[in-house]
Amino acid sequence: MALRVFEGRPLAAKMLVIGLIILGLMIPLFMLRGLIVERSQMRSQAIDTVAKGWGGSLTVGGAMLRVPFHIERKSNSGEVSMESHQLYILPDDLNIQASLEHMTTRRIGIYGVPVYLVRIKMTGTFKMADVLAAAATGPYPSATYHWKDARVRLPISDVRGVREFIGATVDEHPLAFGPAREFIVSQVRSLIDITPALVAAL
Repeated sequence: MALRVFEGRPLAAKMLVIGLIILGLMIPLFMLRGLIVERSQMRSQAIDTVAKGWGGSLTVGGAMLRVPFHIERKSNSGEVSMESHQLYILPDDLNIQASLEHMTTRRIGIYGVPVYLVRIKMTGTFKMADVLAAAATGPYPSATYHWKDARVRLPISDVRGVREFIGATVDEHPLAFGPAREFIVSQVRSLIDITPALVAAL
């Protein structure tokens, strides 16, 4: 019966055979596609597992100074209230040198995840004369600045990825960095008294 249907129609018969062959090949292809998707998901899980312990992608910003200050507000009824604010000072110049080193490959099952160590050297300068000028001519010229409670802040996208601070100084004074969690961007910070630098800038 099938032969009679395609009798005199060799082109239609060939197209049917080709279609059946394509359909037969698509079945194992779909099976392989599912396997590839599953393996890709397992590799992503392996990368996430290593990142939780070693640290994921890391973005480091330039150092900045944060100086707390407060201003007095007087209401119509004569009540005086104190408002706390923060002055952020960016460096006048900044130089960052980074070198990438391949450490090792961490294995999770059959997957190898390469991990790297980046060594960063950062130098910069803050012009204290400009800081004093900005404080005097800013929106709050009568504000009280707490220069002794200033902090050096270093934005870091993922603090878990930091292995160590080999050394950090400001005017040859060593800094001891710790996590800073109250800021919108993940950072580390160190307390510093910049009063001597301001006096020298006068």
